[in-house]
Parts: sequence; C-alpha cells; structure tokens
Amino acid sequence: MPDRPASMSPLLTTAQLAQRLNLSTKTIYKMAKSGAISAMRAPGTRTPLRFDLATVERELRANGPAND
Repeated sequence: MPDRPASMSPLLTTAQLAQRLNLSTKTIYKMAKSGAISAMRAPGTRTPLRFDLATVERELRANGPAND
C-alpha cells in the first residue's frame, strides 16, 4: 500500500477529531452516522473510524457549526 502524500492532511481517530473540534466523541459518531461529516473505515483496528481533517473542516464550513 502506498504512503499518503505529504500534502494530504492526517487521518484522525474519533477521539483525536473530537479533541481538535472541542466536541464529544458521541457527537462525532452522530455526525458521521448522519453523513454530516465523512468518515473512513479502518479494518482491523480498535477504533474503526478515521477522519480526514481537511475534508471534515471543509464540510463543517459548508454545513455550519455542530452543537454538542
């Protein structure tokens, strides 16, 4: 599997994204489930969702802020 290019933003876990956005992990899961933010599955890991920070930030700007 090729490495991600350096120009791409890092993939974050649910906890990392929640901390970065100052939201609860429960809110992040709800937002991902509703489609408000894009999530990727990471098979074989304890925390199966990963989030591309740049994509999430773009989606939040387009959709407005989330309420925790």
